[in-house]
Amino acid sequence: MDTLPAACLVPSRHPWATLLTLLLVTVALGLGGLNTKFDPSTEHVFPEGHAAVETFNEFREVFGADEAIHVVYELRAGDVLSRPGLTLARELRAALLELPGVEQVFSVTEMPVLTTSALGLPTLGPGLPADLAAVGDEALSTWRDQVLATPFVEGGLVTQDHKAGSLRRLRRR
Repeated sequence: MDTLPAACLVPSRHPWATLLTLLLVTVALGLGGLNTKFDPSTEHVFPEGHAAVETFNEFREVFGADEAIHVVYELRAGDVLSRPGLTLARELRAALLELPGVEQVFSVTEMPVLTTSALGLPTLGPGLPADLAAVGDEALSTWRDQVLATPFVEGGLVTQDHKAGSLRRLRRR
């Protein structure tokens, strides 16, 4: 038992030797870390030709990125920015928010629109109201035009042909 207290006193009795030892260990670990590589790509996780890789590559091709978690939906007929398409996006969003660990889901239905104020200044206006039935056809058409004029909507939240949409899901940490 007497050796433990004596060993604990070494750093205080020889501070320069302690600092030099820590520096050498840090440099050695740092040099070892230079050769460490991390490959986050899916190409090396699944075997070549696997269906998951093909689906993932199609997703990247359609939406252009894979940094966020997206839930993609496709309409068999119609437009995702039509009333039925927007209703589906709202239902999917509500279902995703019910999942454990999901704190926020963003879809085109929550997209604020860029409008011009009475002074001619650009301002962000509210998106669609909660009740889509309360939105008239003309107001919906105006909202659609404004949303499509917003950068990154086409090719981001909606495919360019408007047949599929994407919901961005954020998880709690």
